[in-house]
Amino acid sequence: QELFLLLRSIPLYQAIERRFPRIFNEAVEQGWAAKERGGSDADIMNAMRNVISEMNSELIKTADTSTLDIYLKLMIDEMLAARAVSTDACTKLLAAQLDITKTLPKEIGEREQKFLMQALATPPRTAIETPDPAQVQRVIRLAAASMPQQYINVMANMKSYTNQPELVCGTMIAFYQGIEALPPHERIIALQGLFQGKEK
Repeated sequence: QELFLLLRSIPLYQAIERRFPRIFNEAVEQGWAAKERGGSDADIMNAMRNVISEMNSELIKTADTSTLDIYLKLMIDEMLAARAVSTDACTKLLAAQLDITKTLPKEIGEREQKFLMQALATPPRTAIETPDPAQVQRVIRLAAASMPQQYINVMANMKSYTNQPELVCGTMIAFYQGIEALPPHERIIALQGLFQGKEK
């Protein structure tokens, strides 16, 4: 398939195929299905992006602590940049439906690609000891301590605020900024609990 050959010529997708061949093949299948339906280039990329977002979860699940820190900073900067564009852009970013390369500043897209290349090239940690849930809850409370009560309410029941996307976007930014502000040890506990917990 032409799409298969095209992706294999792109370094990022080469790295994805080496690390996650199943996800690579699924991305090709979804992209091709969108093309067969007469979809635009944007439709094809969105179909593939939904699959690649699954890879991000798998990638972070076995990431080392330095990769988690870089990922946190990238997430925050992407959310801030998306909100600066529009509330809709922020909402789409949170749902992994935003075409970053066409919506956010070029520097953000370049940073994300660099991050993915580095993370894909880093051997996965095979013996990850997730922190005790009580520890995770403690540091999450610390991260949220400085948040306005309105944001805390959103965190407690996110589904009730789906009709207030601007508030949800602001809440998520404030929450991850709160985690970023934690001392290093507590910050890593929070990140491991959020992204590397057993339920992940």
